[in-house]
Amino acid sequence: GGVHSHLIARIQRDKNRAGFSISQNEIMTTVFPLFQQYIEPHLVDAHLKIQNDFDPVLSPESSPFVLKSTKQVSYAALFVTLHVSIGLSFFPFYLF
Repeated sequence: GGVHSHLIARIQRDKNRAGFSISQNEIMTTVFPLFQQYIEPHLVDAHLKIQNDFDPVLSPESSPFVLKSTKQVSYAALFVTLHVSIGLSFFPFYLF
């Protein structure tokens, strides 16, 4: 669940856009172990974590984001820092 299911969906989407296909089994046996080895250990050190448990099937109109920070961060400052605008595309991401 969570970041792992999103990782699988994003890999499949990106591969389809590039004209390649990849099965969930291939992701679980090749890509996911590399994610666990090289990416996941560093998630602990991220300065800002935005958790997105959004499920587009269950809740297409709202997304519960949780911002975990020891500092007070305004939405405007967050969007300026991330160079993003408010939209309806939701993905989990980590900033280091």
